[in-house]
Amino acid sequence: MSEFNQYVNYSVQGNLATLSMCHAPVNTLSYELRCAIDHYLDAAEQDEQVKVVLICSSLKAFSAGADITEFGSEKSFAEPSLPSLCNRIDSFPKWVIAKVSAYALGGGLELALAADQRIAEAGSRLGLPEVNLGILPGAGGTQRLPRIIPMATAAKMMCDGKPISAEQALELGLIETVFESQEQANEAVLTLAESSKNVEPINMFEQSFTVSEDDEQALRAYQEQQSRRWYGQKSPVAIVEAVREGMKLSLQAGLALERKLFDECANSFQARALQHAFFAEKEAWKVPGISSADASLEIQEVAIIGSGLMGCGIAINFLLAGIKTRLLDVNAEALKKARAYITKTIESNRDKGRINAAKCEASLAALATVSDYQELANTDLVIEAVFEDISVKKSVFAELDRHCKPSAILASNTSTLDLNEIAEVCSRPENVIGLHFFSPANIMKLLEVVRTERTSASVLASCLQLAKTIKKTAVTVGVCYGFVGNRMVAPYSREAFRMVLEGVKPSEVDSALREFGMAMGPIEMADMAGIDVGCMAALANQDEWQGEESYQALQFALREQGRLGQKTGAGVYQYPEGKKQEDPQVQALIAEISENLSIKQREISKEEIVQRCILSMANEGMRILEEGIALRSGDIDVIYLNGYGFPRWRGGPMQYIDELGLENTQTSLVKLQKSLGEYGERWFKPADLLNELSESQSSLKSYRKS
Repeated sequence: MSEFNQYVNYSVQGNLATLSMCHAPVNTLSYELRCAIDHYLDAAEQDEQVKVVLICSSLKAFSAGADITEFGSEKSFAEPSLPSLCNRIDSFPKWVIAKVSAYALGGGLELALAADQRIAEAGSRLGLPEVNLGILPGAGGTQRLPRIIPMATAAKMMCDGKPISAEQALELGLIETVFESQEQANEAVLTLAESSKNVEPINMFEQSFTVSEDDEQALRAYQEQQSRRWYGQKSPVAIVEAVREGMKLSLQAGLALERKLFDECANSFQARALQHAFFAEKEAWKVPGISSADASLEIQEVAIIGSGLMGCGIAINFLLAGIKTRLLDVNAEALKKARAYITKTIESNRDKGRINAAKCEASLAALATVSDYQELANTDLVIEAVFEDISVKKSVFAELDRHCKPSAILASNTSTLDLNEIAEVCSRPENVIGLHFFSPANIMKLLEVVRTERTSASVLASCLQLAKTIKKTAVTVGVCYGFVGNRMVAPYSREAFRMVLEGVKPSEVDSALREFGMAMGPIEMADMAGIDVGCMAALANQDEWQGEESYQALQFALREQGRLGQKTGAGVYQYPEGKKQEDPQVQALIAEISENLSIKQREISKEEIVQRCILSMANEGMRILEEGIALRSGDIDVIYLNGYGFPRWRGGPMQYIDELGLENTQTSLVKLQKSLGEYGERWFKPADLLNELSESQSSLKSYRKS
């Protein structure tokens, strides 16, 4: 028995057998746990005294689902496989009740769906999030869920990948009871067991289901509504197909269809990309030489310098996390506007049900607006978010060094400037770090944590811990122009604006990149961020492009005309009544610049647009890896997935070229280098690391700078 009871606690009381999973930490349905459940199902089936089987958990959670570390291994589908186990539970000759606590996700919910009845703890979450890994539920979820709740609702639950509450599950009929305490749970189980005494267990294999025209129409409407959001994605479309077609079949045939579609998705590049993203986000928190024990600095009070939109956005993160926050600005009117903006934003969160009234009130009470650096004497962390000018930032850090306590962490939100140089004005450079938030800072998940040459382990670890507190996805990077994100976006933007000068309409560039999967095209992104911001970023790196007159020539010309993008109603595009349109005046300006620079106009295919933008970005990523600015290729992907709208189903720019093949990437860059003449020779030379890994036929995932 000892082989199995380390995974399942089995007991029998009267006619009730209890299989309580105890596979720490979250009952992932590993091969060993599946074997244990199967073993005790044998025991319950053979025991004539047992009439009802309860499947539950001895841990806090019911089950987090399949063991993702088994994916691709022999254990993944070794018998009893999860589909086989669920099928056995469904057709089990005795009643089976699943008692869900905390959460039942993925395979965990599929296990519960196979039971005859389900009860759930109040506040627990039930979901099938497989779509986030590029696959679909593969143990009966696409077939059993729509046989229990409305078909379109089941499809939405799987395609969204977001869990629902126990209370919502009760309303849908997914569960029979919500319990508040163990006593209520016991009572519910006894009631269900008593009511099932003289009734045959529910065996979905033996039941027939009909699909009404209303059900069909609801599913069609949902798919049409989501078609734009799902553009290019495989798994949500497969889920809808599994539901629609499977419901017309017997359960056995529906499960066969599910298996076929599951295998197609599981073997796709999208599944590999999404699973890469999943693991990369977990790995990004790990920094060699840094442990959780290093996070020794308590951060109970923070201060933000600068009350613009960025400063306000940063402050909102801390306020919503319950951290006392001071917002400093020497301009009293600016502080007044900032408080009004923060209040409106937090109250909007309350009105939309994202936070309750008590949290709203506590968050607003935690805000203090100040105008004197002396009022920052007791803050644990100060984040500077002033104008992107190194002399301005140095003066702010000199003030912070004078007024903040010795243990205070001094952080900059700079997006491009040299943090090592900024740290030099402080008497405690080991306390200086970069915390690069992305706009809007209270919404965007990404946080680049920039380690200077002298940032201490305790400061870095404490900031990473804080990032979790404010629910950010943090990636540790080194110091260089633009760090990782903005350094790589520079060649991406460069090629987009260069191709406009070569004859492609701005809308064609944007359309090609959106079709690739980007959330926004690079030209419209420039208009949104501000043409002046783009020019400022280019000037900060002008040593890299001196002699290239076409470099962001259109943006500089637009700035001269006061066309700064959406904020002025005109940039590359014009925005009458807020609607984006091509502008004939800009087309004329483009033609003039191209003629002055002797750039020949020509037709450029969508394929070339995507290649030049994406491969130039990834090629810069190779240089970043080679220099050790990023710890691993997955970190770069995490940055681009969470901060720059790169399609998650492509895994990030580095995963994209890994999937494309490094040798193929190198060949494409060389082809562009030769075909684009002098311009190509300058900008499309493959990075040394790309050549090295291509020649050795190595993958990016395995690369670590020695």
